Amino acid sequence: MAAESAVKLVNRTEESHDASQVAAKLKQVLVKAENEKLKKEKLIAKYKAGNVPSSAVLAQLRLIMNDAMGIERNEKQILEGISKINVLIGKIQDMGPGDLDETEPLMTGNMLYLAKAMLLSASERKETRGAHIRKDYPHTDNQNFRKTTVASYFNDGTIDIAFKEVL
Repeated sequence: MAAESAVKLVNRTEESHDASQVAAKLKQVLVKAENEKLKKEKLIAKYKAGNVPSSAVLAQLRLIMNDAMGIERNEKQILEGISKINVLIGKIQDMGPGDLDETEPLMTGNMLYLAKAMLLSASERKETRGAHIRKDYPHTDNQNFRKTTVASYFNDGTIDIAFKEVL
């Protein structure tokens, strides 16, 4: 990609008589390409030395979500699920490359944060709605929960749960 951009810039030299501008732009393209390459290598290297297989973390995630987010659930199950997910999130840095490819730990980490957002959302919704039955809140509460749940993820790893009015 950097080579294609460089060729385009060189070809534009005929249109622009200022070779120093072309050289400066060429340098920018090459530096950007190198930075992107280094960023990717750094991300891959971060997981190469890991000793926790991401497949093992995914297997644990499946069990946790099955227990905590089944059709019937209660606050205790949900909070236990959140606690267990937090433990797995703490293992993200220890995950090694997966069987599929070197980005598997990154995808697994994303799944863990999504699972946590789902559990936090379920914890905040104190009602039964549709096929999701809260044993501790058996009734639908349209007055307080006829709303859309919005989960926001922040770079520091925190997740904020809010409700948005249904139009």
